[in-house]
Amino acid sequence: MIEFPRDFTFGTATASHQIEGDNMYNDWWHWETTGRLRVKSGKACNHWELYHEDIELMSRLGYNGYRFSIEWSRVFPQENLFDERALNRYVEIVELLRKHGITPVVTLHHFTSPKWFIDKGGWLREENLSYFRRYVEVIVDSVKGVEYWVVFNEPNVYILQGYIMGVWPPGYRSLKIADKAAVNIVKAYKEAYEVLKGKG
Repeated sequence: MIEFPRDFTFGTATASHQIEGDNMYNDWWHWETTGRLRVKSGKACNHWELYHEDIELMSRLGYNGYRFSIEWSRVFPQENLFDERALNRYVEIVELLRKHGITPVVTLHHFTSPKWFIDKGGWLREENLSYFRRYVEVIVDSVKGVEYWVVFNEPNVYILQGYIMGVWPPGYRSLKIADKAAVNIVKAYKEAYEVLKGKG
């Protein structure tokens, strides 16, 4: 019989674009709708509308941990447009998780970026990092009760698939371009860490 420590966390992990549905302002949605994929995400699992039921199910299954991502493009669907209703939905999700005794683990970037951000050069331009920092500041200021944060989900995979192999957006196939994106993502991580540490 396998025994786990008393403080072992049992849970699950998701990505916003995989489960929420209708994430139409990010680069993956654009990738899907321009013929790059035969299967489109569409409504996905419709978690954006069914989050109450989903969290109830997690609780009934005995989860005490849940890692999920906040969709940057929902909070900032346009460069200078902030969606407070979307932000409040994430605030409520964290509150519901804590109410059910489930520890939230929040990922700030899980393979998707706002389409407007990519159109401005995305991770290839250092001056764009201020947009990511602004997003992180808004999330950390508003979403309370989170002890564990993940800044980038598997950045090595993201660089490999999107900048070297070109099978994910933004679809580059260049080691030189990949190197530039990787350097800027490391810098973005550092800035996010500073924001998170400052709020700790």
